[in-house]
Amino acid sequence: FVAWMAIATVAAADPIKSFWSNFERMEGYVGLVHLYIYFLIMGSVLAADDLWNRFFNTSIGVSMVMGLYALMQGLQLFGMHPSSQSGARADTTFGNATYLAVYMLFNIFLTLYMLARQGRLTQTMQSVYGLALVLQFSGLYLTQTRGALLGVIGGLFISMVWVAWQARQAEWKTLRKWSIGGMVAMVALVGVFFALRSASLLPQTGTLGRLASISTSDLTTMSRFQYIWPTAIKGAIERPIVGWGQENFSYVFNEHYQPGMWNQEQWFDRAHNQFLDWMIAGGFPAFLLYISFFVLSAWAIVRSRELTVPQQAALLGLLAAYAFNNLFVFDNLTSSLYFFALLAFAYGLSRE
Repeated sequence: FVAWMAIATVAAADPIKSFWSNFERMEGYVGLVHLYIYFLIMGSVLAADDLWNRFFNTSIGVSMVMGLYALMQGLQLFGMHPSSQSGARADTTFGNATYLAVYMLFNIFLTLYMLARQGRLTQTMQSVYGLALVLQFSGLYLTQTRGALLGVIGGLFISMVWVAWQARQAEWKTLRKWSIGGMVAMVALVGVFFALRSASLLPQTGTLGRLASISTSDLTTMSRFQYIWPTAIKGAIERPIVGWGQENFSYVFNEHYQPGMWNQEQWFDRAHNQFLDWMIAGGFPAFLLYISFFVLSAWAIVRSRELTVPQQAALLGLLAAYAFNNLFVFDNLTSSLYFFALLAFAYGLSRE
């Protein structure tokens, strides 16, 4: 993937911008190279002396602070409130509610993964992880980010499906029953939500209001389905092999601009779909290589003898949640760091 993106950078519409990015994004090919080095170091070093658990616990601890911060923003305690960029949506120190949402998405499933180490946990640690989940879910809810929320719900459903299917041992009997019950409850809750939405009984603002507003007539949905994504596909077809280079979606957007977007945001430098963004940046080869990250990581997790079924379920749920989230938003440096860390962990599982 990194080698192919080097070729795409040389052949980019603007190779300098593709390599260095800009002050707003701070990504580009130079960022990708740093992430690759980060992946190599983590995959090699953290495998020693159980350092992965320390890394995950550190991340979970910081996410608890962020969750508490989000609660104070949401309740406007001690004079705290979200930034002007995010409006009423919690964004803590990220300055962007979407960035905080994907951060919480990763940490929710990392907490579930650590919680799944059932035989090694004291009651104190179980309580700490339980509190972490409460704070993380609260922070995620207060971001009002629909893609991440639905991704977490879908990821949890995938996790429960995996436990119900694979946890046949007697020691997981209770967890399997809870998973089956959770699947039924989740389906029922989704049905009730849609029924209340149709009857207009849900609030029109806040997180529930944003979820209820999802439709083909919703402005954000229209911008993606009717304009941005078709524009990205046109650009990808125009340069299918090496793409346009990183940070060059603006060339595609300007060339194929649709006047129907007159009432929307007038500048897009991303397709708001990470899969399409890599298709634009590096053509169809980069698109397929990016998908392979998810496939090979899932394969390494499923084949690993070091992981229990509940641990596998948490990690597979994370992959599913993150993939769904990336259908509607693009990566930022924080989510990229977490994703490359997850790839390094999967590499550590499969290094034999």
